[in-house]
Amino acid sequence: MTARGDGQSQMLFWDGRAGTQPHQMKLDAFQGYKPAFEGIAFAPDGRLVVTDPVNHVLAIYDVNQSELIDVIPKRYDWPGRSGHRPGEFNAPADVAIDDAGNMYVADRDNHRVQILDARGESKGLLDPDFRFRRPFAIAYSTGHISVTDKDGTRCRIYDISKKEPRLEIEMPALVDADRAVVNSKGRVFITGRLDKDSDLTMLSFDPDGQGSAYYTGTGTQGEMGPYEKPRSIYQHRGNPLYIYMVNEFPFDVRRLHIDQ
Repeated sequence: MTARGDGQSQMLFWDGRAGTQPHQMKLDAFQGYKPAFEGIAFAPDGRLVVTDPVNHVLAIYDVNQSELIDVIPKRYDWPGRSGHRPGEFNAPADVAIDDAGNMYVADRDNHRVQILDARGESKGLLDPDFRFRRPFAIAYSTGHISVTDKDGTRCRIYDISKKEPRLEIEMPALVDADRAVVNSKGRVFITGRLDKDSDLTMLSFDPDGQGSAYYTGTGTQGEMGPYEKPRSIYQHRGNPLYIYMVNEFPFDVRRLHIDQ
């Protein structure tokens, strides 16, 4: 997980015995680089991809060696500079990676979602005719990409199982929405609020068959106990029946079974 606040952003990891701890990475091959962390995703080959909105790059880490091995686009001096050309970023906020290794980047201040192949080469834009507004949360699940933008009030879900991505669902307007995931039955799970007076929690929706979805319930408890203000859900790559989320109190990671 990544954490941001008044101080320097951090990369953290969690295990069941020791809880949440800082995750330190070696930066020897990138002298002068001071990393910042925001979005995070694992590639099918096990590499960890993290968005760095301060240096405007994707940082690629070898978790087994605890080492930074690459940045996209290539940089030879720091701090990094923003750009608007294909393969460049302006405050990249989040990243999702499909089963083929393609990377979908919420290029926040360029108001677009870029698609890169597994090598980091540009493949174009997701929904190039649509104007996103500062996309900041993106997730891959069961052949779908979800994109949340407009300060957490809009989430659009794309079917990427065919040759070209296709908009499948535009979610009803929400408040403080974050990432969304889709289970094998098409049900959508998203953290957020139904309206400004509601609690921040896990919400579920079913597709209505007409390009939208209807509200089906609010969750408050997973397999590891109740959760409070969950954020930043992520589907388990090896077992898509489970999603994980950051729980605000106590600050830890919770698991939820979504095959329902």
